[in-house]
Amino acid sequence: MNLEIHTPAVEERVRAQIQSGQFQNADELLTKALDALEEKETRATVSAAPAPYHRPQGRKSLVELFEDSPWKGVDLDFSRNRTPSRPVDLARARAFYSTPMSRPNCAAPNPIRA
Repeated sequence: MNLEIHTPAVEERVRAQIQSGQFQNADELLTKALDALEEKETRATVSAAPAPYHRPQGRKSLVELFEDSPWKGVDLDFSRNRTPSRPVDLARARAFYSTPMSRPNCAAPNPIRA
């Protein structure tokens, strides 16, 4: 495979690296550059992964917390209360919030607009 460098600045950088004695030829320089690129991509992938969670020493997990609970074995009902809610008079609430506050220095803007 033959590679061509079309940018004079890149060609000068390659020549300078070879002339410095750090690399014997362009193949060696290109191999080192590709290795560095692959390593950088690998580090970026590893650092993007979330770090595993480590519980502070002496802290219990949620399972351990419930296992040691004084209510363990008690039949607790955590189901939702489906009773209807109480009626709310929105007209009365609007009238309440539209009046200025009675305390001094408490002139708040009207949160409910008609």
